[in-house]
Amino acid sequence: MFDIRSSRLWKAPVALLGMGAVGFALGTWTRSPDPVAAQSPPADHNTRVVAYIHGTVPVTREELGEFLIARHGYGKLELLVNRRIIDHACAARHITVPDAEVDASLEEDLKGLNIDRSTFVKHYLKENNKTLFEWKEDVVRPRLMLTKLVQASVKVEDVDLKKLFDAKFGEKVRCRIILWKKEEAKIALQMYDKLRKSEAEFATAARAQYIPALAASGGRIDPIGRGSSEQRLVEEIAFRLQDGEVSELFEIPGQGIAVLKRDAREAAIDGASFEKERAKLHKVVFEAKVAKAIPETFKKLRDEAKPNMLLPHGTNNPRVVMTKEEEDKLMKEEDKPTVPLPKPMK
Repeated sequence: MFDIRSSRLWKAPVALLGMGAVGFALGTWTRSPDPVAAQSPPADHNTRVVAYIHGTVPVTREELGEFLIARHGYGKLELLVNRRIIDHACAARHITVPDAEVDASLEEDLKGLNIDRSTFVKHYLKENNKTLFEWKEDVVRPRLMLTKLVQASVKVEDVDLKKLFDAKFGEKVRCRIILWKKEEAKIALQMYDKLRKSEAEFATAARAQYIPALAASGGRIDPIGRGSSEQRLVEEIAFRLQDGEVSELFEIPGQGIAVLKRDAREAAIDGASFEKERAKLHKVVFEAKVAKAIPETFKKLRDEAKPNMLLPHGTNNPRVVMTKEEEDKLMKEEDKPTVPLPKPMK
């Protein structure tokens, strides 16, 4: 689907979100334990001491577990179940993902984004309250596992490659876009006539729209090529317009109400060779098809597993359950005008 966030200013953060989509959409989990160990834990598994206070007073592993469940567990049971579903499917097909493969994939991801590991940890993971271990084990590893599960069924045809070749090297149009939230449709309609008639009005509105990256770029998005988007409406509008013309208002599903202004046409790139680009095109198309197949495959696996959540909050502690129910109720209430909220604790 066409996404205005494919604009060059959005590429790095959106790519990072894409990298994390598997882990955070299907569940955040820790690395799977050895199957035998999981079935036959040591006798002192829960009473094992993890710390002492006053020299001799023990803090047990069980206490640590209950402490973490009470604070984080009621959001994790489903995620743990999802992990086990994927583990089970991979084990049945003898699929494994070694640590070295996880590390290599992370390095490849960061290299493609031109981000060093330190910057990634300090300015992406920490700002999203994630650790490097979580990213490796909750995002990279399950993504690789699911990729191995689906890749045998993914087929790349020449027509797919030619479509991408045309989108990348063929004729394109440069456009700017203004996006409103769906509930702001009336505001967009009120503004539309001025936007259509005045470049100054369009430029001002483009710099004031609600998505910061689009506002910062004045609404400029990457050039649109033929066949470059699954959202064909945007492509059709872009190529139908004349240079300097403003489109009608239209809806981009899941993103809002939009208006597009075509600025200029870009000619096809001379000398581009389909055969020379074939390998690169194949990689892009294959990865896109795998990404699309992963959620479909996981849904099928989950339907087959028929998970039965006996303790949806991860505990039967009545205070934890009552507090979670209160939290859910409060989250559904409308916001009330109040004094500025305090900044979250680090």
